[in-house]
Amino acid sequence: MKTESEMLELLRRLYGEAGGEPSELVKVTPLYGGWYNALKFEVIRSDNARTCIWRKDIDASDLEAISAALKDFSPR
Repeated sequence: MKTESEMLELLRRLYGEAGGEPSELVKVTPLYGGWYNALKFEVIRSDNARTCIWRKDIDASDLEAISAALKDFSPR
């Protein structure tokens, strides 16, 4: 499992590769558990839009699934 800073670094890199501005990703928080046992993680942009990344995709290094989720931010 990645640390919070490692995950944010990975997500920023993938978001940048998808055409987004990496610095817009400001926070990653665990959902349905703590940091090391969460089922998924909420990724928050600076405009407060959010998307979720599944833990299984992080653990499997499924970069395609993670990148797809980063293209699906919803306003809040």
